[in-house]
Amino acid sequence: MRKGAWVALLAAFVAVTATAGEEHFDVKQELASAYLRDWLGTDVSLYLAEAPTPEFAEVGRTETYLGWSLSPSPFGGGRRHCLDAFRKAMKSIVDAAVAHGYDAVVNIRAVPESGPSKDPASFKCTPGYKVTSVSVSGSLAMSVAAKQRQVDAELSSLNVPNRKPADGAIFLPIGPILESTETKQIFTDGLTLHWGPQAPPYNFRYGPDDYADQAELTSAGPEAACNAAVLNVLRQIADEARARKYDSIIKVRSHLDGEYAPAHGDVECVVSKKKVSVTVQATLAQRK
Repeated sequence: MRKGAWVALLAAFVAVTATAGEEHFDVKQELASAYLRDWLGTDVSLYLAEAPTPEFAEVGRTETYLGWSLSPSPFGGGRRHCLDAFRKAMKSIVDAAVAHGYDAVVNIRAVPESGPSKDPASFKCTPGYKVTSVSVSGSLAMSVAAKQRQVDAELSSLNVPNRKPADGAIFLPIGPILESTETKQIFTDGLTLHWGPQAPPYNFRYGPDDYADQAELTSAGPEAACNAAVLNVLRQIADEARARKYDSIIKVRSHLDGEYAPAHGDVECVVSKKKVSVTVQATLAQRK
């Protein structure tokens, strides 16, 4: 390639990369777009920070959600990657709300690297070379109607029909596991565990979610492996609670294939040729 062509190409590259600076967006306009509303659905109402809201039966702690967009271009990301990342961050918030029984998100605002945006109606984004990320914070909220649905569902879950363990599974009393030295070593620094459908009063919660883990099946037998699997899953939940800065794990119950064990004090483990696995449902909480 001739020298003049190289110079022209370099000048074009510099011109393109120089324009990839900070992008500005109107949050309200983006949330109102037909594309985003169709993607997010209408089950969850969205409220920007400082916007008037109806009364809610429960409002969760403010959490931050991340969205990111990849750019295969040698010239890096652009405005569309910022918008794509913002949309994915909003999808994460809405998905979390639906999964945990909330029907609204309040206090929505962008969170740039410098901290929460002072103007919730807009956000700024600097496209990355390969990866562009946008963080959005918000609080999940529950209307009176949604709260009643949650209460009804929890009451219904108290009356689990008696049944045998699932195929290849066993029931094991949870009491001895919870009283073991190993469990007490997991729950230190004020972190508490509350097995069963009842829970102490709390200010905020995150969940419920399902957690699964497993352990090797050894010569000690299936019950010992089930015990080990339960300890593994409790460590997993405790680690997440500490990472998210919650001090309680509440409403912990066996939840194999979406079914609770008939006895609240039992855990159900699946035994295979080499491993034993367990799934429990738990909610992270900040107690009062």
